[in-house]
Amino acid sequence: MLSKKQLQKIRANLRKRFGYRPTDAIPISFLDKEGKDCEPELSGKSGGYFTKAGYKISKPSAYKKKGWSNMEYRKSTKVITVGEDWLTANLDSLIG
Repeated sequence: MLSKKQLQKIRANLRKRFGYRPTDAIPISFLDKEGKDCEPELSGKSGGYFTKAGYKISKPSAYKKKGWSNMEYRKSTKVITVGEDWLTANLDSLIG
């Protein structure tokens, strides 16, 4: 059984692997049945402010108007998926 500290270190190293900070809120999903030996994979889309037409807004405060607004917030759907067997085989390198 892994300790809480070891699990935090594993999650941080998996996020770093894709260029994110260890504290970024990207969920990690562990596969235990199908695809048990798959390497870590990042899927999903980034979130943020977009126009109704789908264009990314870099400065949302410029789009604020009293009443009608053309912007909407979309939640990030990014998730890191890793197989349980791959995780077990690479546990030592992830805990460090």
